[in-house]
Amino acid sequence: MQKLKPGVWLNDEIINFYMELIAIRSQSENSEKKLPAVHCYSTFFCSTLREKGYSKVRRWTKRVDVFSKDLLFVPINYAYHWTLGMIDMKQKTIQVYDSLNGAHDATLKLLLKYLQEEHQDKKNAPFDTSAWKTMAAKGIPLQENMSDCGVFTCTFAERLSRNHPFDFSQADMELIRKRMVLSIARREIL
Repeated sequence: MQKLKPGVWLNDEIINFYMELIAIRSQSENSEKKLPAVHCYSTFFCSTLREKGYSKVRRWTKRVDVFSKDLLFVPINYAYHWTLGMIDMKQKTIQVYDSLNGAHDATLKLLLKYLQEEHQDKKNAPFDTSAWKTMAAKGIPLQENMSDCGVFTCTFAERLSRNHPFDFSQADMELIRKRMVLSIARREIL
């Protein structure tokens, strides 16, 4: 919980645990609140895919059909900065939510290629990406320091997972960190 104090960078363990809480909420409340069906990848997924290729991550989804989900969340750490990759299976879009507003063309291409390889591997058929769009999300809340990217990443995922607008800013980070501590302690998103 020390990693959730103001001014401290979130580590992979906090982000993975919080993402798991989002996925659990999606499964448990999906029928009554009509939340999108969500799958959250590990914080190590994108770096492993980028550095070692699909063959090293192909078994990471052996118990889940990602093509049956509405949203796939990919927490991404690149050069000590957290961002969120989101694959929207219904809208056929892949977006990266970056609280520093960076460009992510290579990551977007990587995630689209992953979908093709995953479909070929798990469904034994090609995946048509001709109608898919990739983009860096624009008009999103931006961080004003160098320590809150992980909190922004988790908050983007939390809001997207319940179709909620991005009604937060840098000024809300201390309160959001406190809510994250409570959520982790109670093992449910508050």
